[in-house]
Amino acid sequence: MARDHIRCIDGPCLVSALISGAEWVASKRQHLNEINVFPVPDGDTGNNLTMTLKAATDAVRGLKDASLGEVCDVLSRAVLVGARGNAGIILAQFIRGFAREAQGTEKLYPRGFVEALQGSVKGAYEAMAEPTEGTVLTVARESVAEAARLVADGEDDFESLLEGMHRAAAESLARTPELLPVLKEAGVVDAGGEGFVDLLEGMLRLVRGEKVVPVFDSLPSGTPVAALGIQERDLKYRYCTEFLLEGPLADVGDVKVKLVGMGGSLIVVGSPGLVRVHIHTNSPDAVFDAAAGFGDLSGKKVDDMREQHREFIRGAAEGDDGASGDVEGAPEGTPSEGRRRLSRDRRRRRVRIVTDSSADLSEDTAADLGITVVPLSVNFDDGSYQCGVDITSDQFYEKLERSRTLPTTSQPTPHDFLQTYEELSWETRNILSIHIASAMSGTVRSAQTAADGIAGVAVDVMDSRTVSASLGMIAIEAARAAERGADLAELKMLVSNLSVRARIFFTVGDLNYLVRGGRIGRARALIGKVAGIRPILTIEDGMVTAVEKARGDKGVLEALVELARPELDGGSGGMLGLIHACRPEAAAKVRGAFNDAFGFDEVQLFELGGIVGTHAGPGTWGVSYFRRKSGR
Repeated sequence: MARDHIRCIDGPCLVSALISGAEWVASKRQHLNEINVFPVPDGDTGNNLTMTLKAATDAVRGLKDASLGEVCDVLSRAVLVGARGNAGIILAQFIRGFAREAQGTEKLYPRGFVEALQGSVKGAYEAMAEPTEGTVLTVARESVAEAARLVADGEDDFESLLEGMHRAAAESLARTPELLPVLKEAGVVDAGGEGFVDLLEGMLRLVRGEKVVPVFDSLPSGTPVAALGIQERDLKYRYCTEFLLEGPLADVGDVKVKLVGMGGSLIVVGSPGLVRVHIHTNSPDAVFDAAAGFGDLSGKKVDDMREQHREFIRGAAEGDDGASGDVEGAPEGTPSEGRRRLSRDRRRRRVRIVTDSSADLSEDTAADLGITVVPLSVNFDDGSYQCGVDITSDQFYEKLERSRTLPTTSQPTPHDFLQTYEELSWETRNILSIHIASAMSGTVRSAQTAADGIAGVAVDVMDSRTVSASLGMIAIEAARAAERGADLAELKMLVSNLSVRARIFFTVGDLNYLVRGGRIGRARALIGKVAGIRPILTIEDGMVTAVEKARGDKGVLEALVELARPELDGGSGGMLGLIHACRPEAAAKVRGAFNDAFGFDEVQLFELGGIVGTHAGPGTWGVSYFRRKSGR
């Protein structure tokens, strides 16, 4: 017998379709967790979509006899309050947009159905501070476009419309790896987008009379994850922060403006009086404080994404459950209030400065100046560690002392830079990326590859021709100029000038590190073989070069002052950089000697991290400065 055409949908129809679609997504929950790599590979997209849809269906299960408008009234609030996670909140905004368009309506016919969906797609895009193609946004938009095309061609049967939407969504999903490199690298499609395809499939199964087994009441507490070859990587923002904001001043636009610049993956959805916020940030308390001016906060949730990510990787390797808990309130290690205020101010900068961890900038300095540091990695026998993220300087030297083999270092990948540039692109349209000498590392090449492949933001990559304190000082001066309002062209000129004027002189405790690391020839290493004689080294065109020798620490210090005298005499002020690896007392003596001899306005301390420390070794100390313009 031929089936009857479905010419319209009413309240009971919408409730049944939503429940069927939601249950089908819940049945795919484990798989969605397993393929979750964007925006953070923490294995929870399936959980978040399931919990979001469960909140919606729980609210409408008892409304099977209600009108479409009544169902939509309840659904609109329920899905907003119950939304969880990045993909969950986007999907919630899509459903809520549809519900809002259909409020006050008894039935929807195909043309009205498509118009409601088009409004929901627009709302979902507007909710994102940084809409990213290749995600659930793309899949939803292209499926709705197909429904609109079918209706324009005269299609009036809802089963055919759902079939067309599902087909278009599946085709769009298959293209997501071409739009998001991180998906292609992992060999997966977007998890949120696949969840949207599953939602449509569950609805279509209901229309076709195919069974969907209820699973909401029997969901497991944990979800095993599969190994996808995903490696642990740096997360620019540590805490996934969510909350509900309610009050007469709560407005989507005003809240979004207030929070832009305080993190990434910002989503603000809702309506006047009731707003839900999702943001990835390093300062959850600062976000809560900023939002509190608009109303009362409830449902606060702070997830440590770094720990979730590590649990996900461990689970993939060991087959453990990928469950993780929430942290209520301020997480341990949240930056100080002063740094939070600076974080809020950074969105006013015309240009953002990016460097890498070989600059040896302290975390406080980078945070205070809004400098984004992309980490290089140091590789020991027991694994790879991102400097400044997975391993501190103290921890590095402790491991180095115990290690029987010399560690190696590795540059960031183009994807690491692409992700950084994309995250910064909603704060600025101009990025200046300044990095370790290309003669020493392929970091500049990786950064340039990423810069060539990004749209919507101008990225200029510069080779500093130096490393460590000299690179860090260049980044500091560039960031300060950016704070003062310098544009990209002015900053490039400044960096070019500083790169020429930058000087770095140092001595090492053991030249064998430089020899084994291939950073200096064996003939020059003989300088240090004579008892008591210490080499003084510098960086020239990205290479380590011996320029002087002296006897003992006192002789080295005196030689450093004399090497600097022709370039520092005749002027005063500027920045002095002190370099050391496990030799703070030597750095203190350099400070005293150089201030007495030449006078400086500012002194910055640079403790060598794992990248430079791998090649220079413990016991290294020295000085960096900019040749004064009046110097000879």
